Amino acid sequence: HVLNKNSRSLFEINTDKEPETKWHKVLWVIQGLDTQWLLVRKRKLLLLGYYYSYSKRESQPANRFLLESLIKSVKAAETERQVDDVDSKFSLHFPDELLQCERPTKRRLSQYSICTRSGLREIAIKFAEQSLENDAPEQMALKYVCEMFGDPQAVLT
Repeated sequence: HVLNKNSRSLFEINTDKEPETKWHKVLWVIQGLDTQWLLVRKRKLLLLGYYYSYSKRESQPANRFLLESLIKSVKAAETERQVDDVDSKFSLHFPDELLQCERPTKRRLSQYSICTRSGLREIAIKFAEQSLENDAPEQMALKYVCEMFGDPQAVLT
């Protein structure tokens, strides 16, 4: 699975000499396997923490026994497929829990929140309150030029 079909092998056969190891290919294979192992390990740790916290809240003995067996299965799992199977079994037995307690996701900052945090809300208020002053909009916008808004025109648009 790890090697491409186009790559010949880890050992190149030379008719004059013994097979030579292509170490760079071996290192790429090891790096790929290491990455897969780290992802499986991280997922196992997250699932274990989730199952432990759920088992502390569970009051029925039958469900606690099932959760203990799921925890043992996660600990014994060695491949991504085995971890997926255990997680599917949990989803099968506790479907309501997944709906009630979705795992948090990271939220992106919107353009509005970025502008609000950088103080551009104040400039809009100044335009509304001080419409009689002689300050040009470009002069007021100069105060708010930063990395995201490179020039006064970018601040105003």
